[in-house]
Amino acid sequence: MTIISPDHDATTSTSTASTGSPIMAHPSMGTSTKAQVTPITATVFQVSMGDRIVGYVESVDAIWKVRVGSRLAHAAHVHTATSFASALRHLAQGVR
Repeated sequence: MTIISPDHDATTSTSTASTGSPIMAHPSMGTSTKAQVTPITATVFQVSMGDRIVGYVESVDAIWKVRVGSRLAHAAHVHTATSFASALRHLAQGVR
């Protein structure tokens, strides 16, 4: 994707790559604002803190399952949350 500003000079352009989305800072989010979330499928999101994959958040019907581990196939289900933010908070609390 190329982003062009209103005062764009034809000789320069800025490119961005979609590698995940930073979480917006809010006091209720605790340390989960340092998390990087990357969609893996339509219902599974990979959560990283720095260079380390800490786990996955999976949407199943109206709940969010928290899985801890660096590989989805081996990640252990540790918590069930009712919101995505709550699932991220729980995952981030285990990473210090």
